[in-house]
Amino acid sequence: MTTITGSRGRIAMVTPGYPPDVGGVEQHAGQLAPALVKLGFAVDVLTQGGQVEAVEGERGGLRVLRFPLTIRARHYRFSVAMWRYLRARGGSYGAVHAHNYHALPALLAATSAQRALILTPHYHGESADRIRQALHRVYKVPGRQMFDRAARVICVSRAEASLIEQHFPAARGRIAIIPNGVDRARIAAATAFDGYGRRLVLTVGRLDRYKRVDRTIEALAELPSMVLNVIGRGEGHAFLAQRAEGLGISERVRFLGRVSDNDLARWYKSAAVVVSLSEHESFGLVAAEALAAGSSVVLSDIPAHRDVAELAETSNVRVVAAQATAAQVAAAIRSVAEAPSSASRVCDWTEVARLTADVYDDALRGVGSRARRTAGDAPAGGWHTSPTNDAIIDHSPEHPSGPCQL
Repeated sequence: MTTITGSRGRIAMVTPGYPPDVGGVEQHAGQLAPALVKLGFAVDVLTQGGQVEAVEGERGGLRVLRFPLTIRARHYRFSVAMWRYLRARGGSYGAVHAHNYHALPALLAATSAQRALILTPHYHGESADRIRQALHRVYKVPGRQMFDRAARVICVSRAEASLIEQHFPAARGRIAIIPNGVDRARIAAATAFDGYGRRLVLTVGRLDRYKRVDRTIEALAELPSMVLNVIGRGEGHAFLAQRAEGLGISERVRFLGRVSDNDLARWYKSAAVVVSLSEHESFGLVAAEALAAGSSVVLSDIPAHRDVAELAETSNVRVVAAQATAAQVAAAIRSVAEAPSSASRVCDWTEVARLTADVYDDALRGVGSRARRTAGDAPAGGWHTSPTNDAIIDHSPEHPSGPCQL
């Protein structure tokens, strides 16, 4: 296997999935890896799900290695082949960047990494499923090793950083907050689909119970002039379709399944209101993309959504209680559907990659030249900080944070 090198170092990015796999973590890794290559890093993406160990070609400094699954359970997928690779070759990378505390590959990386470990946990701390919640409590014992061994912990929101500091206090002082990005160029270039005017309500994401798409469907029953498009797949599809039928509104609810990135941008541009009523998230990516497209948004009142709501540059955001009734959600949708809105400047993946590269540079140098332990002498441009003001990344005027500052 040919070794690729980059002028700024060689990174292993360990992730449970990678495009064309679908999901928030998969999208994060799929956008970040090529953006890092453009900044001079060589990146090997180590992921799982292939039938055999395979390298999916080399594109510049980017290589994707897919390892066959040993355990195929949806939430606990595991690849012995990936673990063996990390044990044998982890030391050949300048740093190992592991994604998703809630999936086993990050734990494999933490126990195998022989050089600097960077952890992006995408941590939400709980599960809506009782069995999985019980397993989370047990998993915290080995899971703590990730935070103990990580040279840097990259959180995607203040809400996530605060939760980690509560649950894993040892990570305090090593946390950098770098939000997820959006593809601003793709969204800006997108054109709306014809025929919707201000009638379209949109939801985007996995059709899992904790996303509460059912409550949006119930709200639509009280909005007779509006229609709902549901983008995403998941185990809840049949239940949601039955709910729409039971309410007599199935003709106004369309399930689009997976759509291309270009079409997703067009749907954001077409929507009068984008709704996300999730019970927990580490970052409100759907809300950020909607704001970048100029859509109005209705969000559940969870910490990650409150962080993203602050990015709105107009008053086209409504936050409703996490357990809001269908009538309350409908009232929120109605209140912003006709409100004037404009695109908000949200962090772009190029900016996310630059900030992540700063963290890598720290780790590859083996010294915290950008790390600080106090914020008393912060430069004029400020620092990107954890909730306790343990400043990590220098955002001096030479490194402006712009919309990436949460």
